[in-house]
Amino acid sequence: MGGAGSGARTGRVQPPRRGGRLDADLRAAIDALLDRKRAGAEQDAGPRRPTIHAFVEAELGRQDDLQFSKPENRPGLEPLNAFFRSVLNRSPSLP
Repeated sequence: MGGAGSGARTGRVQPPRRGGRLDADLRAAIDALLDRKRAGAEQDAGPRRPTIHAFVEAELGRQDDLQFSKPENRPGLEPLNAFFRSVLNRSPSLP
């Protein structure tokens, strides 16, 4: 199952990291929030956590600056469509 930073061995969910480490204040805020959620103390929306909110806003801003290029050698969907049609043609007719 895993996920980002898979915490399966420790029982703790590891948030995504940039540069390998989270700031100690951010880590403490995330751990406190996760502890509250595990205890069932926070089922609905709660007050904004300034440290976590600032991190999320900074990451969203950083993502806005990223440019993704489309590879020129990308085949598109036609090979996949052709494969799908060939599988359908090989399958027995449905009633």
